[in-house]
Amino acid sequence: MSNGSGRFEEASAPGDDSLAKNLEHLTLHLMITVEKQLASIALGLPPKRRARLAELLLQSLEGKREEELAEMWNQEAESRSSAYREGKLRAVPVEEAFDFQK
Repeated sequence: MSNGSGRFEEASAPGDDSLAKNLEHLTLHLMITVEKQLASIALGLPPKRRARLAELLLQSLEGKREEELAEMWNQEAESRSSAYREGKLRAVPVEEAFDFQK
């Protein structure tokens, strides 16, 4: 609708909330349907193909976190190496570090 300045504003019609809720419900229903279809197809695959698919799906969940952890460990290793070279950190024998008994 025009607001008199030649610009149009979105009008809120009665029942807009109801329409939004219906769309949300329909979207959820479609997602569940697609998920069931994908599961049915995946379960019909030979075991080796299912295993590969499972691996790919797990990697998609873990990928970002694994990269972040690897970067954090890399930074920690560099920090410790620098501290050792600068004399701020001393090396200890593995037996001492892990409290092994001889």
